Amino acid sequence: MMHLQRKTLISLICFQLLVLLPTLQADEVVMLDDYHHRIPEEYEVEEGDTLWSLSEEFFKDPWLWPNLWAINPHITNPHWIYPGDVIRLKWVKEKTQVIEALSLDPVVYDQEMKKTANMALNQGMIISEDFEALGVLAASPEPYDQLGTNDRVYLKIKKPKELTLGQILSIYRPTEKIMHPKSKDTVGMKVSLVGQIEVEGIEKEFVYARIKQSNQEIQRGDMITQAQPLKLEASPTQNLVDLEGVLLDSVEVADELGQAQVVFVDLGSKQGAQVGNRAFVLRQGDGLGALVDQDDFEKMPFEQVGELMLVKVNEEYSTALITRASLELRKGDKVVLQRNY
Repeated sequence: MMHLQRKTLISLICFQLLVLLPTLQADEVVMLDDYHHRIPEEYEVEEGDTLWSLSEEFFKDPWLWPNLWAINPHITNPHWIYPGDVIRLKWVKEKTQVIEALSLDPVVYDQEMKKTANMALNQGMIISEDFEALGVLAASPEPYDQLGTNDRVYLKIKKPKELTLGQILSIYRPTEKIMHPKSKDTVGMKVSLVGQIEVEGIEKEFVYARIKQSNQEIQRGDMITQAQPLKLEASPTQNLVDLEGVLLDSVEVADELGQAQVVFVDLGSKQGAQVGNRAFVLRQGDGLGALVDQDDFEKMPFEQVGELMLVKVNEEYSTALITRASLELRKGDKVVLQRNY
């Protein structure tokens, strides 16, 4: 009878926890180590693991699985965790006593995980104010305004002697300055990569070339730079650091963004970001954008609205592919890399 009463009480507590779960923050969840056994701070998921079984293994009570879910925001569905994922086992013996945690070896994704590559067309980048173009597409013998694949063009190059026959160059077009959504500082100039050309002749005044590939209509006056890859491809790579940043802008002109679109985030190699890192996109506030008191806004929890994969990493920023979006993503959304994810 006592056993049934205990289960009923635990079920009621878990139900209440699930109701409150969207408002819980990781630091507010306490995992009690009642059995005085050493629990690792992090755990790499193995085949057959569930949050239920891990709660039973580490905390001797499977009904604590909602707590485990609450302190692992990257688990979007508690019924699905995968081998190679790293989950946090965060607990304290008492509020005033933090128990020393064991360290785990760095996670290595298995071969099947590494084969899960994500690919994006390389349609744009951010350049700094001191970025120097190689030259400009000055003219064309073709009798129309918009140029495309196989059309011949004449280039004005600053240092033509540094080019070689058959060399591939990229054509780009500046579009607009990117302002940081939070600080309002200028991040750089956003440019569209509109195509590639191949050098066919080098003269003193002009370099003759032919358009090999075009992402959009190419125009006289477009700028020339070193060859940029046509496609960006990345496979999942373990995050080595915890980072927080912001979704700066998108390659395309759009206010709301969805899955498979390409965006820029203000996390780069200087902060420890790497190609293949996965990041969560978070947002707080009213879903309809209704006006609320600033104090109320800041108290609202962050909701997970999407996930990104970094496909190109520069020093100050990264290009990322939206791999999942439960709502339309926007400039200014919070971007979070969680270590070991």
